[in-house]
Amino acid sequence: MDGKTGLLSVIVKDPNGIQYEGQARSVSSYSETGIFDILPSHANFVGIIKKSLIVVEKNNQKTTMPVETGIIKVHKNTVTVLYTEPRGWRFFAAKKTSEKF
Repeated sequence: MDGKTGLLSVIVKDPNGIQYEGQARSVSSYSETGIFDILPSHANFVGIIKKSLIVVEKNNQKTTMPVETGIIKVHKNTVTVLYTEPRGWRFFAAKKTSEKF
């Protein structure tokens, strides 16, 4: 993260390589206990995610990615996600919307 911008650095990878890389205001996903959000200055942690990953970019554009299962790591405002896609999403491309989150 650039300390001046207050944004997260986000890298999302699946078995085919990097599917998303950029800066974001927040990242949201689901765990076994429910939905959670990651904001700049979040505590470092590693967890398991499922259902979907939502990235709110610096321009407030929302990118949603379906997730079968994955691992998320937050370390010093860098969010790294390794995931597998749900069956049937083999040719998935991140869905961007102008919807404000």
